[in-house]
Parts: sequence; structure tokens; C-alpha cells
Amino acid sequence: MSRNENTEKQTAGNWCKSISAFANGSGGTLMLRLDDTDLDPERPMAAVTEQIKREVEPLPEFDVLLQQVGGKRFLVINVFQGKEPPYYYIEAGSRTVYCREGNRNIPIDHEMISSWLAQKSEAGPIEESLPSFDSQLTSYDLEEVSFTKLKALYRKYTSRTLRPCDFEEMGLAREEKLTNAGLLLADEVPAPAKQAQLICASWQGGSKAPGGLNAFDYQQYSGSLLILLQSGIAFAQHNSKIQQADIHGEPQQYPDYPRYCVAEGLVNAFVHCSYEGQGGEIRMDLYDDRLEIVSSGSLQKGAVPQEKTEAGILIKPASDYRNPVIAGAFQSVGCMKGKGAGLKQILETYEKQPRYQKSHEPQLRCEENSCTLVLWNLNKQAIKTSDKKIAKKTVANREKVLEYLKTNGPSKTSQISQLLALSLPRTRALLNELTAEGLIKPNGGNRNRTYESVK
Repeated sequence: MSRNENTEKQTAGNWCKSISAFANGSGGTLMLRLDDTDLDPERPMAAVTEQIKREVEPLPEFDVLLQQVGGKRFLVINVFQGKEPPYYYIEAGSRTVYCREGNRNIPIDHEMISSWLAQKSEAGPIEESLPSFDSQLTSYDLEEVSFTKLKALYRKYTSRTLRPCDFEEMGLAREEKLTNAGLLLADEVPAPAKQAQLICASWQGGSKAPGGLNAFDYQQYSGSLLILLQSGIAFAQHNSKIQQADIHGEPQQYPDYPRYCVAEGLVNAFVHCSYEGQGGEIRMDLYDDRLEIVSSGSLQKGAVPQEKTEAGILIKPASDYRNPVIAGAFQSVGCMKGKGAGLKQILETYEKQPRYQKSHEPQLRCEENSCTLVLWNLNKQAIKTSDKKIAKKTVANREKVLEYLKTNGPSKTSQISQLLALSLPRTRALLNELTAEGLIKPNGGNRNRTYESVK
């Protein structure tokens, strides 16, 4: 069974057994419905990593994505074929090796491990993947185009000059001919070759009106993916706001959307977009309460079987890039981190924002022919219907803090954290928000800081 066909959906139980089995085999994907696990819902991705570190040895290579499907949150864990088998599952001091047999995790007796490893080694690779679209050759000559933007970013990031031989090493050209990735990253291309398009719009309210009559701003860009990235970031900055407030006597800025998250969201769309046929279109829409980045094509490669829910939404994103050559080029100029790191960083960056609430958690929605990343406006105070339960809890915590400070006077962050049963980072975020609104004020330095009510 190939790595991409090896998928398991679980809701409870010792799911780390599957992690061990996947790592010992050809890899696989595990889905966990977050509500059915005992993982910390405030920091689920970090909790997954911590549990795998405790229960699987040696630590396998894996990615973790948080996905929302039909109003439910799923953790999608992509486990890669292990390079250092066997991988042990650890429970109550015992160590067990698991392998996959069909859709089951089968323990391997300690006396049989050596024999099993020998058989695994003799079997060799199970299959070879088909070449990606971006690695395929075109009929266009390398000397016909220029790469001014790519060269400038490469020099800035590496302090080196991009040499002619580097284009072949990066997969942008082969035998003096451009690959599809080379066409997509070139400054301009000769007719009739086409490059990607980025369509950006800023809308009044929370949806599009028929005919686009409620658009504040509308721009259509085409050309090098690096130019599209730069243009998309600039459009988002121009059509969003940055609020300012004094915190602890220091001016603080509160952007609607962290710049890094917008940039990483666009890069993620470029890397997973389908450029075949009439594809190659990426959209970025800004509404009052959110920013959406939509790329044509799902996270899956077209030739890979796709697992769906009843609603037709993809619930098994690929761990591999749809466009690995483009991904490598973005990494070589510092515009992208390693495999699987981007979406993790988006979530972690949001969680670190002073005004972050659980209702602001970014979402990744995968459908049959598109993939949408939703970034919520951190400065928008409107309460969405689907978040009423969470919003009521937040309002209740704010009221608790204000009442507590009025009754007890100046109090430390640790005291308020105990009162609310929240982590210190979440408590600090709430206190910073109340401070920015002028409802409380801080006193003292970092270690001895207290907060008091201003009313």
C-alpha cells in the first residue's frame, strides 16, 4: 500500500500506536477529531507533538495540520516513512513495535523484529511518484527570460549571486529549457505561455454583493509568483488597519492580520495551486471580519485517491507539495520554511497576538477543486453566531477580572490566572486587551507587575 493510500480516521484510543505503525511502514495519515481526544483544545498541535515525543521512540518525522470540516475540528497527522526503524510505542514502561496490516496495527514480537527489518530492507521502495507538473519541461529556452526578482531575493537571503548552473540545480531549467516552475517564477514569459494570476478584492461587509458592487478595491495581478507575493502582501496592508495603544507606557501596534500570516498563506497557496489546464488562479478576499486566500486545486495531487466526507470536503490533505520545485525555490530565497512548518507557524503566530481569542483561530477548508485559508480579523469585535458559546465565556472572563480588581485591588497576573483557570499567556493576552481599552492599568515592572481597575 502506498503512503498516500494509507489513511486512518480515529476518534479515541491509543492513536500513537498508529504513529509507530505508519513510521515503520511506508508512512500514512491519521485523523483525530479534536473533541473526542483528551488533548489540550487551547494548544492542540503542541499537545500532539508532546504526546508523540512521550510515546514513540525514536521520534518519527511528521506534520500536523488543524482542519475544520462541517463545523468540527480535526487534527490531521501526516507521518513519513521512518529512516531509523524500528519505531517503538511506549506504554506503562513497555515498548512495542507496530506495523500495518490492512487497516490494523499489528504488534511485532521482539524475537521477530530482526527478521522483519531484513524483509523490509529487501523489499525496497514500494513505488515511485509521478513527476510533478512544475518539474516538467517546456519548449521555452532559458535564455528567453529573465529572473531579476528571483536573483535579487536570492542574493539578499544568501549573500551569493545566482549562477546559471543554479537554475538547473533548483529545477527551474533542464538542458537549457525552462520547466513549468521556471515559467511561473520568471519576470516575463514569451507568448503564448501563461503565468499565474492573483485576484485581490476588498469587500464591504461580510460577503460579496451580486456584480461585485460592494467592492472597495479590486486588483488583478499576473506574472512571476514572487511579484504576486509582493503585490498580495501590499494589497492586504493597504486594505486593512493597524490599531495603536499604549501598554505599560510603550506604544503597541495591533494589525488586523499579522503580516507573516498573510505572506505564508499566499506562499502556501502558490505551492499547492494547480497550474494545469486553465488553472493557476489564486484569490485573496478581504471582508470586515476575515481575509480568505483561495487557490485552485485541493491539497491533494490529482492522481492521488481522495477521501471525502458526506459533504464532499477533503479531509486528507497531502503531506507532499503539489509543486515541490516551486516550494524549493521559495525556500532558497527565504520566503518559506520547511515542509509542514508554514501552517503551524500561522496558528502559533495568531495565538501569540495580544487580542487573540479562540474565535480567531485560522481555518483551512479543503474542497473538491479549491483550498481556502481563513484568517480572522484580530481587531474585529463582532461575535459570530457559531462562536456564541466561546464569546460568552470570554465576556464572562472579562467581567470576572474587572469585578475581582474592584474588590481586591492591585493583583498579579498569576492570581488572575488562577481565578480564571487560564494559562499565563492567555491571561496576559486578556489583561493586555483590557489595558488597551482603558479598563485597567498596570503598575510596576515585569516581575512585580500588578493590575488595578481604573473605575
